Amino acid sequence: MKVQALEEQLQAAIEKADSYVESNLYPRIIEENGGVGMNASTGEIPPTTSTTSPANRVELWFYLESARFLHPVYREF
Repeated sequence: MKVQALEEQLQAAIEKADSYVESNLYPRIIEENGGVGMNASTGEIPPTTSTTSPANRVELWFYLESARFLHPVYREF
């Protein structure tokens, strides 16, 4: 009985955490602002992303990257 109650609590916590997830937000912002060719990779070095964006959106890119490093959000892992 105790295990079942804990599993139910865990499932409720997972569902609550999922309610905060806005899937694919980062690539959607890039694409809505003219970015193309988004790619991500992982390996022995830290994860990297690459994309091609219009020159007039460089400030947006700097903002997104700084926010990603200054305020990381660990979701969907």
